[in-house]
Amino acid sequence: MRVLDISQSRASRNLNILLDAGFLAVRRKGLWAYYSINDSEAGDSVSLFLQAIEQGLRNNKATLHDLELLKESKLGGQQLCD
Repeated sequence: MRVLDISQSRASRNLNILLDAGFLAVRRKGLWAYYSINDSEAGDSVSLFLQAIEQGLRNNKATLHDLELLKESKLGGQQLCD
């Protein structure tokens, strides 16, 4: 949320869309939800889709900027995930 500068509710809505589509799996721990790529259910199709996205975003300026923000956030000691 910090890196993408979006609200918690917007992040949750987008994650739930991806979850409903079968791209993500969720593990709940207390009030927290931990999302991961669900490569077991959809198998090769998810893997191929993610490879295509990665290839397409490899030199995308906005993506590179977001990666820099993520690195800075991690270096700054902010906890991004468990």
